[in-house]
Amino acid sequence: MRKIYLDANIIVTLIAGESKSKVVKDALEVFGDLEDVILVTSSFTFTEVAKVLIHGKKENPKAVAKKLNKINRENCISGFNFEIVPTSPDSAYTFEDFWVSVSENMNLYNPGWADAVHCVIMKNNSIKEILSMDGKDDFEIVSGITLIHPKDVKL
Repeated sequence: MRKIYLDANIIVTLIAGESKSKVVKDALEVFGDLEDVILVTSSFTFTEVAKVLIHGKKENPKAVAKKLNKINRENCISGFNFEIVPTSPDSAYTFEDFWVSVSENMNLYNPGWADAVHCVIMKNNSIKEILSMDGKDDFEIVSGITLIHPKDVKL
């Protein structure tokens, strides 16, 4: 099964109803029609989403919490289902291991802290593709990860 990781900016775009949301919805529709694709993300993604909505978009923190709780409870956003992947499926993988991996990722690629966390979670779960609107310097520079921009997904 092909897993495609949803970056925080995809979820922010859908929640905030930004102008790019049609492009994102169209891309998600394409993936939703494929039987061998599962959309996934991590719990960390919602921490980043909350930060952007509250601090960047100046949304009310209680309203943001309510929206994110609903999305997490239903594992669905804008009609598209997704799964939450663990930080690592390996039960022996520790909190210290995680931060060593994040540090290594930062030292090798310097994608920014949040993106380094996403990269480590993806690698730990053998996820090779991310749907993101981030520039090429965030994910395309990371070995083993393929950036898919929603505008490049065709109906």
